[in-house]
Amino acid sequence: MENLIELIKELERSQYQTNNPESFERALAISFESLGLPSQHLGGPNEPDILIEYDGEKVTVDAKTSRGNSGITEQMIGFPAQKRYCKKYNAFKSAVIAPLFRRGNVLATAKEEGVILIETKTICKILYNHNIYPYTPREIFNMLFKGGRIMVTPADIKTSLGEEQKVVVEIIKDLLMILEKRDIGEFTKERIQDIFIGREKDYKEKEIIQSLKLLLKLNILEEKEQKYRLTRNINDILTDINILCSARGVIEQNETQGKNSRGKGKGRKLDHVLEVVKLMKQGVDHPKAVKIVADKFDVAYQTISDQCARSLGLKSVDNFRELYQKGKLENYLKQKFPSNKPEIEEVFR
Repeated sequence: MENLIELIKELERSQYQTNNPESFERALAISFESLGLPSQHLGGPNEPDILIEYDGEKVTVDAKTSRGNSGITEQMIGFPAQKRYCKKYNAFKSAVIAPLFRRGNVLATAKEEGVILIETKTICKILYNHNIYPYTPREIFNMLFKGGRIMVTPADIKTSLGEEQKVVVEIIKDLLMILEKRDIGEFTKERIQDIFIGREKDYKEKEIIQSLKLLLKLNILEEKEQKYRLTRNINDILTDINILCSARGVIEQNETQGKNSRGKGKGRKLDHVLEVVKLMKQGVDHPKAVKIVADKFDVAYQTISDQCARSLGLKSVDNFRELYQKGKLENYLKQKFPSNKPEIEEVFR
């Protein structure tokens, strides 16, 4: 999990390093390798930055950094160079990856030249989904390069979870809740199955086995002689999972926000408050939760703190904590945000 978080962070950071574009190129090459797409980091004069070759098909990739959200222009892409790269390596497609692309001429020329434009946050979303439940390399290759799109955004990325895998995620959530509340120590598959039956959870044995395998893969559980145990303290594990979910939150925030809206958090008061609540439900104290949310959304600490107090009509954050401790915060937020009841209920569930 930590490696994934660091890789997503590196992509988000390096895409704006115009003075060191190689760091962005390297991060992308590592990303493709981790997704099962063999990649060479080339770079240099008259070379694409990355060459991907999968199942006999080649794609050339250029990585473009930019400052802020100004967007990559037609001139910055260099469409004639993309055509040369394809010819040189006998690639069926060329792609350009960047934080953002300007609309208008860029899209028209990309369509005319057959170049695929991919936003960085698209790669981040694929990495996040892949860690939860892996895609096949073919699925990733097709989504990025064979979907017939000129521009590939996070909205174009399908989930890696089918219906069966969604059940696996539910089992994992229930299992972690059990391990958090009970001092079980070692346990067998059969014991967990009995606990689920006692809770009227009708999970199939096959689904439980898949869930345990996924937890082993994520290094949350370890197995010896068909007995399982946590690799470390459950609270540390839940904290790491929350960080991973926060990484996804950044990706989803970028998907929904407009060109210049990132960073200040305007209009996202309830989102920020609910993020604080999620952390508190994981056992994080209020001040630390506020700091984590502030860092995540690149907003001042005091802004988040105020959103949990005065912006809600409360005198201080002490009132916020008191409502939470007494179990009254959910209803209070529903009264303040009546159109967001389902979202609020989901967080407090």
